Parts: sequence; structure tokens; C-alpha cells
Amino acid sequence: MKKKTNTELFHELEDEIKKYDNNILKNYPQYKILYSCNTNLRGIPVNEWEVTSISVSYIDENSRTIFYPKIKDKFRYSKKDIEILQDYFNNIKRAKYEIWYYLYSKQKYVDLKGEISYGTCKCGIKYTQINNKEYSPNKQDCLNYKCQFENKQRELKKKYYEYKKGYTPCDYCMKQVPTDKLVHKTIISRARIQGIMKVVSQEMNFCSGECAYYMQCSLEG
Repeated sequence: MKKKTNTELFHELEDEIKKYDNNILKNYPQYKILYSCNTNLRGIPVNEWEVTSISVSYIDENSRTIFYPKIKDKFRYSKKDIEILQDYFNNIKRAKYEIWYYLYSKQKYVDLKGEISYGTCKCGIKYTQINNKEYSPNKQDCLNYKCQFENKQRELKKKYYEYKKGYTPCDYCMKQVPTDKLVHKTIISRARIQGIMKVVSQEMNFCSGECAYYMQCSLEG
């Protein structure tokens, strides 16, 4: 019986790895279209994505990705090439894995002036992200999540920003704060007075020292 060449052994090992990948992938949905909820207040509520490919990514015990070895295409492969590929195969067989879906979409954008433009977008998502919220094969799931998200945003806006008696808005984030719990800070900035740049200081009201810090940073430079 004729002995197999290193090149034949190398290609056989490649086929084994592809078969191993496919045996994992066949247990996962082969989506053609996915939808995502657009939580931006502007634009269309749901984006439609075409699934261009699905792949498996292997993770070692230190949570690092095990990459397919970089072996250049050759007319002939060596024993060393086979050893490298075999080592990779041995590693992935005892590793955890994640399933990735690669997506493509032509999306509609609405700017602050209300003008509409179109663009393309590509991204990759994990199978665990297809959870009827972020991404779903069902468009209605995303519309429902969009509705829930907007209702929650309205509740938060009412809770933190609607005018209340005995409260004062923070000068940075505008959140309503009990007047007796305001943080008073002197903010230093520059202003043009009668055509001359001068340093000015002003006492302002904040909900926290953090907001006072961000306000000071925004007025520097």
C-alpha cells in the first residue's frame, strides 16, 4: 500500500477539523435574517440583518481565543505543518466554544435635522445575544422590547427630571435634587467681557461632586 504524503495527511487533518466544526454548528439555528431593537430615539425602531456566515470560536481555560494556526498555502506541506495543525486540533477538542453569527445590513439613519441617509453596517454577535431583546429572528419580539424600553425611559425621566416642589435641578445633568441636599461648588471658566477674555467664577448647584467635576472639565481648555 502506497504511503500517504505529508500533503495528503495535512489535507485529511484539515477535513477532520472542518467536520468537527460542522458537527458543533449543526446543533445551532441556521438563521438567514435577524432583527435588532434600535433603542435610539431617532430612526427606524427595528433593524433587519442578513446573516452572512456562522462560525465557532474556541476558548481555552484562561478565556483566551484559540486561533487557527497561520500556515501558508503550499504545494507541499511538511511534518512540522502537520504537527502545528494537530496541536491546534487537540487543543480545540478540550476547549469551550462560542457560536458567532456575522451580520450585514443596509441601515437607515436620521440626523438631528430629521434628514434621512443610508449606510451599510457589518458586525458579529454571539448566539447568547439572540435573546428576543438585543437580537431576535422574530421582528415582533424587537418591537415589544422597543416599547418596553421607551416606557422605562419615560418612567425614569419622570422620576428624575420632572419638576418637583422642594427640588432643584442639577446644573450639569438636570436631575431633580432635594434643595437641602444640593452640592454647591464654585466653577471657574473663561468668558469674553467687553471684548476681553477674563477668568470668571460662579457658584453652581449639583447633585454630586462628580457632576461638579464634569462641569469644571467641560469648561476648561
